[in-house]
Amino acid sequence: MWGAPTGGLTEARKLIENAPSDPVTLQIVCPAFDEAWKSIEANFGDYTQTVEMVRFKIARVMFALRQAHMTDVERVKTSALEMMALLY
Repeated sequence: MWGAPTGGLTEARKLIENAPSDPVTLQIVCPAFDEAWKSIEANFGDYTQTVEMVRFKIARVMFALRQAHMTDVERVKTSALEMMALLY
């Protein structure tokens, strides 16, 4: 369906896919998650645990933003990255 590191369904994907959301929200959150991850993934190398930890943090941020009823993929992505920057 949407991007993930190789090796199966990640905890980050499970968090987003299993969260109670309507289909329209998932059409916004899933691409925003992918775009946010793609924009920062080079910073984390190939360390599986680190990658999964960061992806999980992005998913948690996306979950929070989902509740803010944002309707634009770019805005959700930007907001998520801003929140992530505050966490680091």
